[in-house]
Amino acid sequence: MSKPLTGGSSDYYKVPIAHPATPGVAPYTAECLDIIEALDMTFAEGNAFKAIWRLAAARMGNGKPGNTALYDAEKVEFFGARMVAQAKPASSPPDDADEDGWRVPAAWLVTPDTFMGGPVTVPPPRP
Repeated sequence: MSKPLTGGSSDYYKVPIAHPATPGVAPYTAECLDIIEALDMTFAEGNAFKAIWRLAAARMGNGKPGNTALYDAEKVEFFGARMVAQAKPASSPPDDADEDGWRVPAAWLVTPDTFMGGPVTVPPPRP
């Protein structure tokens, strides 16, 4: 029987380190939150890290009740996209821009219903 979720610290965010990589270090329990804070992760980094942690913990039989691998993978994808957006300089062209950095409005795109005799909008020339 699993413990009720309370919003506090949970066992699925802890992992015993029986054989630390550094010689002479005693076994200890690593906690997800300690690592997030020690590395001063951003909100997006911390959430992506927690989702990866939960995925790995679930494979070891210590997953978050009610979570699925797909849910956590989608969390990683969502917060990963935010990290990418935050890492780009403000002057970067949008992802849907062409090679010159121009964004083509959707209204300018030709679709089957606007191609053969339908209303086709012609974009103005570029400066």
